[in-house]
Amino acid sequence: MKYTTSLIVLNVLPIFLSLTLVFSLQSCKEEVGVCNDLDMDTICDINDDDIDGDFIRNENDPFPSDRYICGDTDSDGCDDCESLGYSTPQFDGCSTPPAATMPEAEVLAHLKDFGDKGYAQQPASLGTAGLGRQIEGIIIRIYKGDAKVRYKGYFQDLGNGDWVYNGDLCGTRNQKRRLEAFWVEFVDQSDKDKYSIQYTCYAQSRGWLPWSKDGQMSGTVGEGRQLEDIRVLIVPK
Repeated sequence: MKYTTSLIVLNVLPIFLSLTLVFSLQSCKEEVGVCNDLDMDTICDINDDDIDGDFIRNENDPFPSDRYICGDTDSDGCDDCESLGYSTPQFDGCSTPPAATMPEAEVLAHLKDFGDKGYAQQPASLGTAGLGRQIEGIIIRIYKGDAKVRYKGYFQDLGNGDWVYNGDLCGTRNQKRRLEAFWVEFVDQSDKDKYSIQYTCYAQSRGWLPWSKDGQMSGTVGEGRQLEDIRVLIVPK
């Protein structure tokens, strides 16, 4: 009887050890953050409300894993994401593509205990969403085209800052004052008539907020929520 019991234990032991190894490896993967991230925005697909990064939420996207297919909101027979990989109904393949001189924006941010991160060219984010690193200062500039922008922020202990212009620092470095909200707009009326500058941010405990545009606020005021990531995008009107 003792001999039989020993055989059973010896047979079961390798299976138990194999299962233990599998669970251990899975735990290691979860601890280091290994996961599927299709649009490379540092948010695991299982938690990302826009898996393919085409600016259409998964529940509204007929193909949430393909950034070049997101629907045809203007009913012109062409998918809104067909040309650029994000939703631009005006230039979806059935219309004239945007001119080569159309302005495009990029953003840099200074993050607490990390330093400068960027530049991230539109429509990409900085890739810092959900990492818990607060933004303390931002620089927005036009890297393509002749348009000019200005922007300002709302900062911890400082409140509303002054407007700064294309390529200047808005905020601080190494003072540990979080950015909580920001505003962006074109400087010249001629640019305002032709283009729309749109932007969004990843806010602490709120995630990615809805897109703002043309001088509207993005973020929160008076809630003490740090911003962790930013996206900026210029589109034609």
